[in-house]
Amino acid sequence: MYELRDAMAELVDIYRHDFLNVLQVVGGLAQLNRTDRLMAYIRSASEEAQQFGKLINCGDPRLALLLYKELLHALGGNYLLDVRETMPLLSVETLEGLGKPLQILRQQLQEIEQAQVTVGINGKEYPKLIISVSLEKGQDSFWEAVIAASSENGMIASVRDGGDILFNLDSGSAAGEQ
Repeated sequence: MYELRDAMAELVDIYRHDFLNVLQVVGGLAQLNRTDRLMAYIRSASEEAQQFGKLINCGDPRLALLLYKELLHALGGNYLLDVRETMPLLSVETLEGLGKPLQILRQQLQEIEQAQVTVGINGKEYPKLIISVSLEKGQDSFWEAVIAASSENGMIASVRDGGDILFNLDSGSAAGEQ
């Protein structure tokens, strides 16, 4: 698992790399005089940068990096992020337990043509991660492998009535752990 400093450094590197890519595309579109595409691209890049900024500021950079690497990067910006309240520092065990369920979720999402994914991070009273995937049918079976992987890795996860999955990130021993 990542150390806090290493996780933040890697997140900044990712952000810097993406920003430089945006500048290259903007420069290319400007040289080609494609102002219509340029403005649309700038809006899209701005939205993605805001999403990534929310992720970085979730409170635990190790959680942010884990979410980005195991799930969000594969979605290519096609997700909504809702960060409410700052997440406390999570235990290493909690972060390690979350890795496999996120990998399985990513694999399942890659098999679906189109799905709207919303990732909610709530650090208020009881830290939790809520992932919602809008599917046309069979949503309960969609979560079965993720729930099984969560259980196998010591995570408490449940499917809620709205069809989303809730990961309880409160291990009780997370406070201040680095």
